[in-house]
Amino acid sequence: MYADFNTTGNSNNDVSIIFLTEAPPLSRYIKPVALPSLLDVNDSFVGRPALISGWGMTVVNSTTQETLQWTTVYVISNIKCKKYFKPGIIVESMLCAHDVDTSACFGDSGSALVVNTGGSYKQIGIVSFGPECCDPRIPTAYTRVTSFLEWITTTCEMAK
Repeated sequence: MYADFNTTGNSNNDVSIIFLTEAPPLSRYIKPVALPSLLDVNDSFVGRPALISGWGMTVVNSTTQETLQWTTVYVISNIKCKKYFKPGIIVESMLCAHDVDTSACFGDSGSALVVNTGGSYKQIGIVSFGPECCDPRIPTAYTRVTSFLEWITTTCEMAK
């Protein structure tokens, strides 16, 4: 877990790394997702379609899913996103995305938000929090992966 994770309610620095004891069995259904590059650090991704996937609820008060679900949402500016939340909740290290018909929901926290890069995918966000009742009219907030690239690469002992 990131050392400065805010546990007091607004989910700042909501990022963690899990180390697997063995490599997952790759297949046509299981593939690695790339991290953004350092060249992407200043990209807001605003207006880009992105895929969110997870096993969360598809409607409020339902159960989590046994089959991985996915949907397309669109990245919006933090300025626009801030209009939906209390002041100070949406910070620079977050990004927001939504679509009027669909949303991340309870049980999707920690799931990847990815953009298509021409045949492969790049993870730009991690589901952090969203509106009560999973209302698709209100954006979901994601941890902005580019804000944590240095920490990720250092933690994973990756070459910069």
